[in-house]
Amino acid sequence: MIAYVWAQDEQGIIGKDKVLPWQLSNDLKHFKKVTEGHTILMGRKTFEGMDKKPLPNRKSLVLTRQDDYQAGDDQVEVVHSKDQALAYAEDHGVDLYVIGGAGIFDLFLDQVDVLHQTVIHETFEGDTTMPDIDWDSFNQVSKAYYDQADGHNHSHTIYEYRRKWGKRTGSFCNELPVLFWFCWCNGITTFWVKKCTIGLWMSGFSAPRCYYRIPAIISQTTNIIREF
Repeated sequence: MIAYVWAQDEQGIIGKDKVLPWQLSNDLKHFKKVTEGHTILMGRKTFEGMDKKPLPNRKSLVLTRQDDYQAGDDQVEVVHSKDQALAYAEDHGVDLYVIGGAGIFDLFLDQVDVLHQTVIHETFEGDTTMPDIDWDSFNQVSKAYYDQADGHNHSHTIYEYRRKWGKRTGSFCNELPVLFWFCWCNGITTFWVKKCTIGLWMSGFSAPRCYYRIPAIISQTTNIIREF
């Protein structure tokens, strides 16, 4: 699973001079809650904007084109391509929580599954904006508004979105174990497994290694069986 975690203003500004152009303790608490215990992925500039200090209770991946880049900490792993980052996640069985900057967000737009977005209801000066997201590919699953009058530095809203079924590009092979498990449990023959596999592939349905997608895979498999 790949998730984005970021805060932006009303214009989409996410940074200035490698750091956030605002102070918002509630968003920092939210960020900690979402990412703690997980693997976070960031670009070199974002990492250096944190003074190259890894966040506690998290494994950090730094993506950079500099082949000789040294992070200087055992809790930080340096990778040099998108494929290397995905391979690390696969090899270690972890999800990736992408935290910036804009270039790294842009790199995984076709594969991100979950969006954790904080919108600050003001405008700020900045030099970095969030890349355009295809919002039609996502469903909003939660929304929480926090008013400045309640003691926050800025009024803001925290959203969570999850990608709609069939709206993700990626490896179809991730769905095959669930497909075969479903077919085996229902006594479906090899002939029907082949039909389902071809049908799902033709429909463009693809999902990551996320348990919350199992019902959708089963539902779509059932529909394909009915069609045949």
